[in-house]
Amino acid sequence: MMDFDTAKLLGVIGSIMVIVGYILPIFAVVGLILIGLSLRYLSNTFKDASISRYATYFLGLLTLAIIIALVSSVLIVVFMIISPIVASSGTASLEEFVSVALASFMLAVILLILLVLASSIVGFIGFYFLYKSLTRLSEVSGERLFRLSGLAIVIGYVALIFGLLTAIILVGFLLIIGGAIAFLVGFILLAVAFYSIRPPQAQPLSTSVTT
Repeated sequence: MMDFDTAKLLGVIGSIMVIVGYILPIFAVVGLILIGLSLRYLSNTFKDASISRYATYFLGLLTLAIIIALVSSVLIVVFMIISPIVASSGTASLEEFVSVALASFMLAVILLILLVLASSIVGFIGFYFLYKSLTRLSEVSGERLFRLSGLAIVIGYVALIFGLLTAIILVGFLLIIGGAIAFLVGFILLAVAFYSIRPPQAQPLSTSVTT
């Protein structure tokens, strides 16, 4: 069983890795996993099962969102490669080929948008559960930065998604910038919260159930 200091360090490292993920995205994925694991172990320390439960939901939905994103990327690439070949095999003129290829491209774009929306919705639900886990940890540990960081992360994520969906207009770019800043600040605060958290002093077993 991981001790308190190790779980705390895991959270700090995970938060920092998410920040580094702005440069290398793979670090963000690993960092989020470490944060989820840290919360699961801290749940045992503070004798509150809801922290672990919400963290588990977060990790599961994060995994699902990543799978959807990867599958959608592969499908789009395959679709874009195969579509022109199929179009050329069944057309008699250049005009027909261009028409079929354009229709295939539009279908690929629609499919991409739908998959991005699906991944984004799953991701939002996942980060909501991360917020719930951090909020509960904030309540039982007395470290208010956990709740504040969770709120900043959720707000940042929502702003980023809406910004990406409306990037063709100025408001979209402003949302992307604002969301990225809020997301970054959220994980900086989370790193500080993990660093500042203190072990419980003979706290009784929590019987409350957070929904």
